Amino acid sequence: MAIIAFTVAVRQSDLVKLESYNLAFAELRLGNRDQARKLLNECREQSGPSFVPYLAIGAAALAVADGDHPLAARMIGVADSAFAVAGEGPGADDAAELAKAHTAAVEALGEDKFADYRADGALWELDAVFAA
Repeated sequence: MAIIAFTVAVRQSDLVKLESYNLAFAELRLGNRDQARKLLNECREQSGPSFVPYLAIGAAALAVADGDHPLAARMIGVADSAFAVAGEGPGADDAAELAKAHTAAVEALGEDKFADYRADGALWELDAVFAA
């Protein structure tokens, strides 16, 4: 019985994390950057290494909204690297968010600078990127 209760609690925790993540993007689309940042921080606090690529996508979207295109490019590099390590890629919604951040960062920085910042982010230690 204890293992069932534990499994239910973990699944509920994962659902809360995913809902907070999705809500962060909704808040970002509404222009509520502070609320989006708060929700992404809550996700970070509840997450392990497997959620790093998604946190990086959220951080890239938030960086674009903040006008910090170098950080957005670095976070895209982090996401790319984390997905490669995990042997997977983003789902359709996350891929769309990543593409939006990519387009905005390239438009702001130009291809060459974007590529430099992205390469820098790809080298960041994944377990330290979102350490509390």
